[in-house]
Amino acid sequence: MNYDKLKALLANKDDVDRIIKVLTSQGKEVDIDSLKKEYDPTQHPVTQKSIRPDRKISTEDGGEKTEDVTRIAFPMQENIVKKASSFIFGNDVDLICKTKNEKEIMVLDAIKRLNEDASIDSLNLTIADYLFKSTQVAEIWYSELTDEVHETYGFPTFIKLRVSVFSPWDYNELYPYFDERGDLIAFSRRYKFKDDNEKEITHFEIFTKESYDLLEHNPNDRGVNKWENIRSSVNPIKKIQVVYAFQDKAEWENVNTSIERLEFLLSNFGDTNDYNGAPILFGTGQINTFPGKVTTGKVIQGAPGADMKYLSWANAPESIKLEIETHFRIIHTYTQTPDVSFENIKGIGAISGVALKLFFMDAHLKVRDKRKIFDPYLRRRINIQKEFIIAMKLDLKDAARNMNIKAIIKPYMIDDIAERIAYLTQATGGKASLSAKTATSLTGLVEDSDAEHTQILEEEKQRSLNDVLEPSF
Repeated sequence: MNYDKLKALLANKDDVDRIIKVLTSQGKEVDIDSLKKEYDPTQHPVTQKSIRPDRKISTEDGGEKTEDVTRIAFPMQENIVKKASSFIFGNDVDLICKTKNEKEIMVLDAIKRLNEDASIDSLNLTIADYLFKSTQVAEIWYSELTDEVHETYGFPTFIKLRVSVFSPWDYNELYPYFDERGDLIAFSRRYKFKDDNEKEITHFEIFTKESYDLLEHNPNDRGVNKWENIRSSVNPIKKIQVVYAFQDKAEWENVNTSIERLEFLLSNFGDTNDYNGAPILFGTGQINTFPGKVTTGKVIQGAPGADMKYLSWANAPESIKLEIETHFRIIHTYTQTPDVSFENIKGIGAISGVALKLFFMDAHLKVRDKRKIFDPYLRRRINIQKEFIIAMKLDLKDAARNMNIKAIIKPYMIDDIAERIAYLTQATGGKASLSAKTATSLTGLVEDSDAEHTQILEEEKQRSLNDVLEPSF
């Protein structure tokens, strides 16, 4: 369906059921309850008594009692998600643009100010988390009128921009709708909540490039049980103010069976250690005396033919150990999640920058693959921000629409700066590779590198003046 046909459908307010049916027809089903159970270690199968029941053992008096078994579950799914998010957005996203005039500089500055006001770098991490654990995420930008003029974005305005993030993880149902060419022509969100009387109400939001509509399904006391349009407004930027991303699977889905198997192996191994970890004294025949635990010069007396010996675990379960190590390796390899635990890296010692890059290469390859999602995602965000800036300051329209602002994702890396400087120094024959001003900005120790560089020059100037005026002996 193209936009004109969709617009005609939306104009028919009496056929809300058909409108919702069409707008949700391209949605992707997400079994969010199953994903939440996999993500939460307290809900893993190994913790469920119906799957891993307690053990019944015999007592000395011939009876029977129930003994708890070991249940070891760990948040491997969360670890996979958090590391993936951190490698992608652990470093702040850079906005790059070759500005050609004062107005373009204003637009770029406004977007940077807007991102800072919205804590966009933290928001990026949240968005990646939601996408990787629930397969869908959307951010929605909207404007609010303020009581007073402000200059948060570098120019006076009454408008304040806000952004909200939604995903199936919070039980939001997200429905993009694309035309035949693959262009997004509508976006909808369905969610439920309870009113003050604990009555469940369903809302259905519809975003198009021209309008916003809020539909409500509220079985009220009058017996009315249908959808009603409770709010409509004009879209001020003439562009759907939604950025949407999805992926086919949760980040851990391909290795979830290995995670579950690993938890059962470790739990079984824990039970085995409980029973066999401490030495067991086995006796035959009649034992007449047995010393206490604090007795010195211990002697055990027994009748003729009696014998006692310790039972030892003769064969360590090497096959179990091998399988545990194999599953750990499978999980890290096939999710491209490096094992940067202290135990894994403590024996490496001082390693070069090249070795670090090799160590994190798989994670960086994963970032490269995820850019297929996040490059267009960040580009759409910038385009939406530009349209809001135009709405706030119309004389920036031509500058904003002609600019090519790129969002550059920088994968997280522990940087060996000393090695890099030594390499550049060698490559340039000992000549300077950086200006003093650039070096100041790269230290990370100052907030305003320009002011700091100015201060350094002033201090150097003062020292030179003192050297000239002070007598030398």
